[in-house]
Amino acid sequence: MGKQNETASEEQLQESASASTAEAQTAADSGTANDAAASDDAGSDDSAALTDRHGNDAIARGKYNRDIAARDRENAELKRKLEELQSKVDDAAKSEQSAKDLRSEIEKLRSEMAEKDVDHALKMAGCRSVKAARALLGDYDGDIAKLAQENPYLFEQQKPSGATGAKPSGNATSLDDIDRAMGIRK
Repeated sequence: MGKQNETASEEQLQESASASTAEAQTAADSGTANDAAASDDAGSDDSAALTDRHGNDAIARGKYNRDIAARDRENAELKRKLEELQSKVDDAAKSEQSAKDLRSEIEKLRSEMAEKDVDHALKMAGCRSVKAARALLGDYDGDIAKLAQENPYLFEQQKPSGATGAKPSGNATSLDDIDRAMGIRK
């Protein structure tokens, strides 16, 4: 009975790993196309000098796309290694010790992937120090929003955007009125 459950569990792992690999390959293929387009759009990697129309730091689209593509490639590589190890587990079923060793290596890779996912989620939430936030995250049951609320110094503050609250003064004019006043159009 225990051997049947273990075999069924390994088959489910293998099926999910193959599905994940197909998704990762698709993402990696689109990521390489995005890299080429991103290098044309990027212009410069100096994101500190770029600002948006509200004066906030701008995100360099090319750098962002390259970072996402690099993360996707890393995940695809880890998933490929996971698949290789899973196939080795199946082949090494004859030797229980080698199977245990390979399972521990699989768990190590899974925890590494989970850490990368947490790091990415913290970065996307605007975390200033991922290492410090990850150390405190366990106290908040993995809830990044709760962590950000209790420890705002770890996260970038959102600058308000939009209107300043002042009422506009003067009459609104159309571009045609301005052109006529300047003598460009009649």
